Amino acid sequence: MTALVRMRLISFVRSQRGLIAPAGVLLLLAALQAGGQGQAAEVYGLSAMILFPVLAVQAKLFLDTEPDGQRGLAAVALGSQVREVTAGLLAAAAAMLPVMGASLLLPWLVGGIRAGDLSPRSVAVGAWAHLVLAPAALAIGAWASRVVTKAAGPGALLLTGSVILAAVLDQRWSPVPWLVPPMLSVPRALYENSGAAGLLLITVLALAWSTVAIGAYYFYRSRR
Repeated sequence: MTALVRMRLISFVRSQRGLIAPAGVLLLLAALQAGGQGQAAEVYGLSAMILFPVLAVQAKLFLDTEPDGQRGLAAVALGSQVREVTAGLLAAAAAMLPVMGASLLLPWLVGGIRAGDLSPRSVAVGAWAHLVLAPAALAIGAWASRVVTKAAGPGALLLTGSVILAAVLDQRWSPVPWLVPPMLSVPRALYENSGAAGLLLITVLALAWSTVAIGAYYFYRSRR
């Protein structure tokens, strides 16, 4: 399975399909963060929120590059449809890491964070803000991929609708915020300097949502 993950990553990099969206959002973040210095938690919270839909798009594009015949051959070679799906998701998740790493480094390069705010805690908080939303972005991208939606139009609508729904339902007044990933809760918690208990609750809810969404994706793919 490791060889399949590596092969898919190499194919995705060579196709260059995943460069446009991350490059665009990193330029946007650079423009926003270069406008003035702020606290690391606030800057990273906004960065994670903006990056969330981009990571979902990247996951979709990554999974869209897999030819249908190749997926079938991979499942036969691995002896399991579940292992083939796992390899695809792991490869898509690995492709997210450089983008998240760049978004963590970017604020320091453009002077968007106060010099006195550089500390292991600020870096850890920034990493948490991005990593806690990454599994949900992966799940949305997987459900919007061509293997599920069959065409680009429905996939784009599903992805866009999911992000908009998250923005609507993850509000303070929402009676069902647990139905969507905590896209707004993450930056809000960092802006309000929520304690460890608040961050832990967001983490649990985000992982629970992602587990259900990815589990449903496995169930769907294993029965096709």
